[in-house]
Amino acid sequence: MKVTIIQDEDLDVTAFLHTTSETTNSIVAVQGIVAKLPCDITPSFSGDKIHIVIWYKEDNEGRLMPIYTFDSRDNSILEQGKHWSDELILGDRAYFRFYEEPAKLTINNLLLRDEGFYNCRVDFKQSPTRNSRLNLTVIVPPSSVIVLNERGNRVTNYVLGPYIEGDVISLTCIATGGLPIPKVNWWQENALLDDFSEDLSNNTVRNVLHMEKLQRKHFHTVLTCQASNNDFVAPISTSMRLDLNLPPLTVKLLGEEFPVSAGKLYQLKCEVVGSQPLVKITWWKGHVNMVDVQEKSSDDGNVTISTLTFIPAAEDEGKYISCNAENPTIPNSAIVSGRKLTVLHSPLLTLNLGKNLNNKIKEGSDVYFDCNIKANPWVYKISWKHNDKMLSSNTAKGVIINNQSLVLQNVRRDKTDRICAWQITRKVKVPVILFICK
Repeated sequence: MKVTIIQDEDLDVTAFLHTTSETTNSIVAVQGIVAKLPCDITPSFSGDKIHIVIWYKEDNEGRLMPIYTFDSRDNSILEQGKHWSDELILGDRAYFRFYEEPAKLTINNLLLRDEGFYNCRVDFKQSPTRNSRLNLTVIVPPSSVIVLNERGNRVTNYVLGPYIEGDVISLTCIATGGLPIPKVNWWQENALLDDFSEDLSNNTVRNVLHMEKLQRKHFHTVLTCQASNNDFVAPISTSMRLDLNLPPLTVKLLGEEFPVSAGKLYQLKCEVVGSQPLVKITWWKGHVNMVDVQEKSSDDGNVTISTLTFIPAAEDEGKYISCNAENPTIPNSAIVSGRKLTVLHSPLLTLNLGKNLNNKIKEGSDVYFDCNIKANPWVYKISWKHNDKMLSSNTAKGVIINNQSLVLQNVRRDKTDRICAWQITRKVKVPVILFICK
């Protein structure tokens, strides 16, 4: 069957039913990119020249329709050859690159309708006409991918969660479009997680990713769903960051444990590691919340240093000072670090009359005094004075001293006035006024 398409006095360009059995080369290209169809235009005889190159495309009925010509019959220089392309099929998208080796018909902005069989016919001045057949396959990449979470809601803002450790997640990636059917894969950073995809109706493909028992190592990891059906262009993809709420891992007081002195200013530092995205730090002295606190966190928020400023008092001796860290979004996440306070302070004295006695004593009675001491470090010497005169133990005079106790026997009115207890670590005295009645 032969159909005449273009005719002039020198050339008969025809469309005809393809019946030859020459080898067909396969070319694969991607829609929207460039297809390059090679054609050997080298003459068989030395010194020969090209007359015309005609490109045909096979229609649905198997006819070869001329779509592009490169005509150099009237020119001795190839660069002066005339180009023609079918306006309806190719428009201005095609160009024959005769100067390349092999020569190529390039088709820009490739369309799906460009797919099919092509024939390149080369006529020479002397050499026999040469025909080559090509099969162009046009790949249509998938058009979009979306991700649905466990509730079937589309993931937006490229963030998943927040979840907590131990959670199980299920993510569905759906790819739309693509010819041939694309493969849909899940990746974690550069590691392939899941490559099993299902072909659904309506030109869609899905891959459902299950992740069991999320761990701390998954914090801020990037999950990516990719869809691709070729190796020529990059897959289309969507990525999202996995967000986890994490409890603190460690809490510790920094620096060596040392005694403190009452009345002086001190700072204690507490380091908390691992709580995400935030940590709540509180300081306690016994059951009392301490609030003179400053905090500073690392850029990634993983490490927080809390600094407590306080002035210890003597009554703080032995109290437990602690740093409490917790993630307020996670129940029962608190962990504690602390230490007992050792407070150095001057002696604290109280001087009391013996049991059942008051400071109105009957003349001739015996009087007992107890000196109660609280000191750190402990006192090394205790002295007793009467009216600023040092007392010493003298049973003949009715004065008995036993360390922290003093006994005055058979007291008289001339013994009235002040009794003072002293200690020597730092001189502290506590007076008692004694009244003796007849």
